[in-house]
Amino acid sequence: MNMNDSSASMASKLWALTGSLNAARDAHTATLLPDERVLVAGGFDGAPVAGSELYDPASGTWSTAGSLNIARSHHTATLLNDGRVLVVGGYGDVTHHLAAAELYDPVSGTWSSTDSLKVGRYEHSATLLPDGKVLVAGGEEDDGVVSSAEIYDPASGIWNATGSLNAARSFHSAVLLSDGKVLVAGGKGVTGCVTVAELYDPASGTWSTTGSLHVGRHDHSATLLHDGKVLLAGGVDNGNYLNSAEIYDPASGTWSATGSLNARRGLHCASILPNGKVLVPGGECGSDYLNGTEIYDPTSGSWSITRFLHVGRARYTATLLPDGKVLVAGGYDGTDVLGGAELFDQKEHSMAKDRFIGTWKLVSFEFRGSDGEAVYPFGKDVVGTIHYDEAGYMSAQLMRSDRALFASGDQFGGTPEEIKEAFEGYFAYFGRYEVNEAEQTITHRVQGSLFPNWIGQGQVRYFEFSGSRMTLRSTPSQIENNTMTGTFVWERVTGSKNR
Repeated sequence: MNMNDSSASMASKLWALTGSLNAARDAHTATLLPDERVLVAGGFDGAPVAGSELYDPASGTWSTAGSLNIARSHHTATLLNDGRVLVVGGYGDVTHHLAAAELYDPVSGTWSSTDSLKVGRYEHSATLLPDGKVLVAGGEEDDGVVSSAEIYDPASGIWNATGSLNAARSFHSAVLLSDGKVLVAGGKGVTGCVTVAELYDPASGTWSTTGSLHVGRHDHSATLLHDGKVLLAGGVDNGNYLNSAEIYDPASGTWSATGSLNARRGLHCASILPNGKVLVPGGECGSDYLNGTEIYDPTSGSWSITRFLHVGRARYTATLLPDGKVLVAGGYDGTDVLGGAELFDQKEHSMAKDRFIGTWKLVSFEFRGSDGEAVYPFGKDVVGTIHYDEAGYMSAQLMRSDRALFASGDQFGGTPEEIKEAFEGYFAYFGRYEVNEAEQTITHRVQGSLFPNWIGQGQVRYFEFSGSRMTLRSTPSQIENNTMTGTFVWERVTGSKNR
């Protein structure tokens, strides 16, 4: 995609800009508060940042929210059950592995110190447990990676040690599972990337190993899916940026590969959308800072490209807002620390797919070659239908309108000539479909076809809509020594209500 394109079509492929932070920052935290505002705290801009800010989705503006007692980056922030926010550890200006913890009270708008960690750390994980306590695990200190874990009790304001990880790690992920256990996966270990995953049981305060990742990784994303499984995507493995993704099944304790991202990336975020799909924007791939955004569909196990960020960035934050939008703020673009913020609207993304849903009748179908001459494989009076449903399935049928009848009247009793003519005058296939709004394409993933060679293939069509009509164009293909493009014009029959 040409990011220098200033056309209206280009604008339709971008995220929406919203108010900018008062202070640029990366490696910060963002926390959705009970009143629907977003608290951004700390970060890095040449040095650790102490300031915090509040984003108001109603006005799209930021306001200052007081300063942390200790400037920090690469820390964690956890929303407690009483509405306060617990900020823990991080990278400090003087002490690099901070033990200090602080609480933000949204009612008074102030920060206050609380009990310090027993072991200072940064790039650790922090997870709110079902009982309202907070589990901090792993991380880094000056001497290397940490295996210890601690529990914070908001009632007493005290930290207590709990069982240690079997494998020390930092830059890992931690996800609270549906059964109340915590899954820790990946990260940087003592000798490289960690493949071993572990489960923390709050009842016993102990860790146990579970299935190992297929590929060790750090700086990846981890997302709890609606079915209780966990999606790990991208990351870095010993300097190699990954596009692979894996699914953890708590029932079996095993990992399985799923569809790969279209672009390799690490230091990104992932947000689960209300419809159960997973949004992954931006990230880093070596010296490239990505503005591309992808959406994972758990039903098909595949990724599709959607709207582009205005600015490629990594080390940003992504927050799912109550209205289903996703707020991305701050980050680093390879040159500058960023203060800009952008919004992704799932409703706008889904509009492209929604426009397909329903049944369409064929108006015309032709192949046109590079010489400008048109060919009509099924005659100019071709008939047909194509159908798309909300679950992501499609089917298409095309037929000559002048197909001859079998003389015998028996569908299994045609002559070889009649069978050949009937086959050449009809075409049908079915399968799943994916819409790529950014590229203006729809891909038909063929599961069954009259022409068996299409089965298992992806048939790509470029789409345009005009009123009640939809035009689909095939990618150019070589037919009888001529490069030809197929054009299908369809008219809506059903599903025409406002989408």
